[in-house]
Amino acid sequence: TNLLHSASQKFKMEPELTPEEKNLSSSQLKELGKKLISEKKWIDAFRVYTNFLSQEGVPVEDLAIGLSNRSYILFMMEKYEEAKNDGIRCIKVNPKWVKGYMRAGNALLAMTEISKAMAYFKGGIGKDGDDGYMKIKLNELYLEINAQNKIQKSNYYYPELKEFKQNYFANPEKAEEIHDKLLAK
Repeated sequence: TNLLHSASQKFKMEPELTPEEKNLSSSQLKELGKKLISEKKWIDAFRVYTNFLSQEGVPVEDLAIGLSNRSYILFMMEKYEEAKNDGIRCIKVNPKWVKGYMRAGNALLAMTEISKAMAYFKGGIGKDGDDGYMKIKLNELYLEINAQNKIQKSNYYYPELKEFKQNYFANPEKAEEIHDKLLAK
C-alpha cells in the first residue's frame, strides 16, 4: 500500500479503486487492467494494476504478469526507471519467463543504458515464452554498435570527413570545400 500511495502522489492520480472496482475479484481486476491498457488509459491501468498487485494471495504467475504489465504501463508513461524496476521485480518473481527481461531491457534502452539493456536481452534468451524479440533487439543493438564503431574509425582515419560532417549544416560553403578536397584524394 505504501507503493501505491507514493506512486499516486508521483503520478498525481487517485490511488483508490472506484466503488465498482472494489467489488471485482483479482482476476477481474487483471482483466480490467488489460482492457485499460488496450484503451491506452495509462493512469487508470496503473492504478488498477497497482491495486491488483497489492492484494493478498495473488498467484505467482499472475503476480509476474501484473508486474510485467505495470512495467509496460510505466514505460508508456515514460517513467523508465520505475518500468525497469518492475521488470526486475517480474524477473525475481518468475526468472524463467521472458517478459521481465524484455521489460527491463526496453526501459534501460530508453534510458540509453545500452550495455545493461543488452545484458537483460541476453538473459531472456531461452526463457519460457517467445524470445524472438530478444534476439531481434540484440541483433539491432550489435548492428548499431558496429555502425558507431565504423563512424568513429572513419573520423579517426579521415579527419576531413569528421570536419565535413560537423560543417554540413552549420557552414555549407566550408562543407562543400572540404567535400571537394575529399574527392580530390
